[in-house]
Amino acid sequence: MREDVHTVFISYASPDRDRVLPFAAWLEKQGFDVWIDCQRLKPGQHWNFEVTRALDKATFVLAFISKLSFDRRGYLQRELKLALDRLTEKLIDDIYLIPVLLDDNVEIPTQLRALQAVRASNPQCREQIAGALHHQLTRLGIERHRVQERGQVYWTSSTKREEWDGIPGYEVELQFLEFRSDRYKNISEIGDYMKGVLVPSLFEPRAGRLSQSPDLFDYGQDKFFRTANAAQERNNINRIFISYNQ
Repeated sequence: MREDVHTVFISYASPDRDRVLPFAAWLEKQGFDVWIDCQRLKPGQHWNFEVTRALDKATFVLAFISKLSFDRRGYLQRELKLALDRLTEKLIDDIYLIPVLLDDNVEIPTQLRALQAVRASNPQCREQIAGALHHQLTRLGIERHRVQERGQVYWTSSTKREEWDGIPGYEVELQFLEFRSDRYKNISEIGDYMKGVLVPSLFEPRAGRLSQSPDLFDYGQDKFFRTANAAQERNNINRIFISYNQ
């Protein structure tokens, strides 16, 4: 169980991989959950599905721009479009999408020019990125605290993830909330109720491990399609991602 997990999604062009990986390693040392395709995607997984899902869950997006990626078509451009779409849902002063310029003489893409960029050549580059991320996390914490104080209701969250690569496979992510309040004495029962509703969502895919059917699933299918077929056959979705806005 991990509380308040914050994921940093790293968007880059494949020719820049060697220059970007040190940033990913550094962010992990800072305690962030880093999503970068070359480390998180498994053979046979559906690229589009996994990338979109990771972006949906990400707290931050670092977009690495270089001379090699500026005019390059592909996943970097698509990821930027998805990130910019999500940016429109944020507050104007939120920090969500951070452009990182790998080359000093590269132009900032037009769609990112409204955002303050950081240059990798700057000796303070990593400190600037860390400062921006922690500033936003502090803002989120302060805003949440204000809401809690105003309503006299306090909550914390924890996340449980489980996956199994079988026939069929499944992935489950559940977020549990715990409430407390001196004003509303029984409010803690809401968290108990929510947990009771969510836990069966974990037990159901687990039960699939006891009733495997080689007529429906086989390892010749990639992981994504094994799970998708399982969902269709049981008329339920094995991949369950349930979250609550904090």
